[in-house]
Amino acid sequence: AEVRELLGEGRFRVCVDGDEDFVEEYGPDEEGSEWRWPPQGRSRATEWVAAGFTRPRPPRAPTNFLAAAAGGGTVQVLQDGGWWQAAIADDKLLLGPPPATGSGPEKK
Repeated sequence: AEVRELLGEGRFRVCVDGDEDFVEEYGPDEEGSEWRWPPQGRSRATEWVAAGFTRPRPPRAPTNFLAAAAGGGTVQVLQDGGWWQAAIADDKLLLGPPPATGSGPEKK
């Protein structure tokens, strides 16, 4: 976990496993059960892997990505550690496959 914010009175907010959706708040009363100090001389956990198991991060999407892809485009979204198929509709991401054209109830 990475400490993101010191909140006062010994409390702090951390991001767990680099997952921005997994942010937790802890305090001194939870030391030993929910968190612990790193071993002396080490500030973070470290894991070494062979270069063949790594890949470059994808490039950032352009700032106008949603506007350019509007109109029912299909994308993949990284959420909760997995890749999900999503559709773009009205400048919003809808999780799941795009709705089939011409099916479903008519809007009145």
